[in-house]
Amino acid sequence: MRGMTPVPPIGPTAALPGDPERRPAAVVASFLFVLLAGCGYHLVGHSSTLPTGIQSVGIPTFVNRTNRPELEQRVTEHVIDEFTTRGRVRILPGEEGAQAVLRGEILGYTVTPVVISEQGRATRYEIRRAAAQDDLTYAYWNGDNGKAFNEFFEYCDEFLALKHQPKLDRLWVSAMAKAELLEVSRIADASGNTLVWHGYHRNSQRATLLYSASLFRDANTAEYRNKVGRANRYLHWEDIKRLKTEGISTYDFGGWYEGSEDKERLRINKFKEQFGGEIVRNYICERGLTLKGALFLRLRRSLLGNAI
Repeated sequence: MRGMTPVPPIGPTAALPGDPERRPAAVVASFLFVLLAGCGYHLVGHSSTLPTGIQSVGIPTFVNRTNRPELEQRVTEHVIDEFTTRGRVRILPGEEGAQAVLRGEILGYTVTPVVISEQGRATRYEIRRAAAQDDLTYAYWNGDNGKAFNEFFEYCDEFLALKHQPKLDRLWVSAMAKAELLEVSRIADASGNTLVWHGYHRNSQRATLLYSASLFRDANTAEYRNKVGRANRYLHWEDIKRLKTEGISTYDFGGWYEGSEDKERLRINKFKEQFGGEIVRNYICERGLTLKGALFLRLRRSLLGNAI
């Protein structure tokens, strides 16, 4: 694997990797998807409001008025579980033999980022606002879409120029994309203007953020900068949801600052913490897949050691 410097999602320190020979040890934040499952309803209160003498309640399957398949089964099951947990009455799966019947209709549903930790309430609000009010469009591509990757390259190069950093190694990034190891995602506004790009290295179990670019620092108004900030959070959330459905078990933000002096990097750490998860230490290394590659690595190690 080629050594790359993990890229924090936002901030002036979010350098994109440009040196194909660097092999740093990296501390990364891995976010497991087991926290994504959840139901956004709950029964309020603990006291019973049922008439005296009611000892059995029938709860037939709710009516689903949404376009989400099987939602009625999941919600009905959760309601039954809640009543069963309270244990005050016997629950029946239908009306037959029940002294009282609870019926329900599901009129709509929304996706709420329950993976986000308690300290991430602001992030949760920003994601909901971006989804409901900012009129954003989410899209993603793999290596088969050359046009999308060219747009990604141009945008990232403009981003890097503003930060006085080298341009992307297009040859290497293109090779990863063609090998189906890299994919990119984007959020655009209602006019089609790009707000944020993300680029991920992925395998069968893990997606690692390598590239994150936005031009909000060049914006003239605080309103636009705030909109881009919301778009960045929304892009992370949309990527997390999609990757989960594709069988990815770990979402890696790609880097963690272990120091205490750089305030901007500490703010980036805080941004990542708001999505929940845990911090784990990973090591990035190179392995020769061919005889020529193995000989090259051995020769370089003998001349330069492990300092690269």
